[in-house]
Amino acid sequence: MSPATVKKVLFFTKLCLLKEIVLKSSSYKEVKMRMKVLLLMLTVGGQYLEACAARIDVYKHLCEITRNVVALLGLHRNRSALRDAIYGKKGRAIFDEEGIVTVQEHCGGVPSGRAILCNHFKGDLPGNAQDGCLAESLLGTFMCVCAPGGREAKMLCGMEPWKADGTWWGGFLAKQNREKLFRDVWRKLIGKCLVESEIHTSTEINLKSLETSLKAIRESLRSSASGGTNYFYLGEPEVTSCSGGVNSGEGICASYRGGLLETKHSVKIPWLSEIEKTTNELLGKITEPSSESHGQVDPSFSEKKANIPIPAAANEAPEENEALKPVNIAAKGNIQLKNIQPEPQVNESMQITNLAKPEEKRKPTKYNVVDIPHLAIDPNEDFSILTNQKWLLLSILFN
Repeated sequence: MSPATVKKVLFFTKLCLLKEIVLKSSSYKEVKMRMKVLLLMLTVGGQYLEACAARIDVYKHLCEITRNVVALLGLHRNRSALRDAIYGKKGRAIFDEEGIVTVQEHCGGVPSGRAILCNHFKGDLPGNAQDGCLAESLLGTFMCVCAPGGREAKMLCGMEPWKADGTWWGGFLAKQNREKLFRDVWRKLIGKCLVESEIHTSTEINLKSLETSLKAIRESLRSSASGGTNYFYLGEPEVTSCSGGVNSGEGICASYRGGLLETKHSVKIPWLSEIEKTTNELLGKITEPSSESHGQVDPSFSEKKANIPIPAAANEAPEENEALKPVNIAAKGNIQLKNIQPEPQVNESMQITNLAKPEEKRKPTKYNVVDIPHLAIDPNEDFSILTNQKWLLLSILFN
């Protein structure tokens, strides 16, 4: 259920309940008191339902993006910028393929709080410290949006009931506790998206689906202006700090700072912008005909199983031995991205030559006259006028 649907449901629920209060109350004072209680309950409950719907909606889009972009990376494994957008950069916060994240010291210091890792304000911390190390990657954003915070969350990113190994909020969290929690989120949420990426599709369909999900995630961004700057939030609504805390304005989200004139469609979000760039580039390769190919299709866009990599395009030479390595993506239900051998190219000219060889000159077969059944040796043998020269002449004259 989307946030807009939740609002409509709450609106009609209020109307129905108000009608019941008016009909069943004996006095105006009683009606007023009951209405106050009802509005308070609906406000608190409505905010909770709206927050749940918003997180589920964002999770659905993140899941679709993860499913498609992982399959895309399997087809183009030498694209390091795309890999960084998914897993994070070395020297910042980077995930391995088992869900373990390594956070460097300059990401706000060690240990780093949730607010520092999930609020991407372009590295404005004092000294050499940088913020937003998790929010700049796809998997890190997953953790910021879906890892349980200080408030009790019975439904988080579509998971109910949520039984996580600890919570993550406030200033700091011990490294070992955070790793346990992240593995839990990886196994229950991210791994589910990755296992479902084993679909039979073409690269073009994969790219179109990815393009749709990227637009949807931008539509999910909520903006808030403060001090001449626009901040964009992904996740829980009505929050101004992604610390996961229990105080007013604190919540479960990832945030990004943009210029005052920027909108949710133009703000630069590191992982999102890089995936959009790659998607548009590869879609351009499909739609633009190549004069040199003479009608041949680029093998990277052939109909293949989405989770199986095929040889990279000619302008993307794979690293040594890299093309033969399977990519293990998710723990406990991993996808194996295996290499397949391209079909051998058949030389059509040779094939035609073999199938249509010039006919050899045939030597005329000599037949003995006795072997020809319709001719008689003796002109009078079968009484045929056509084998007797005299009767042939007479037949011509009479006719």
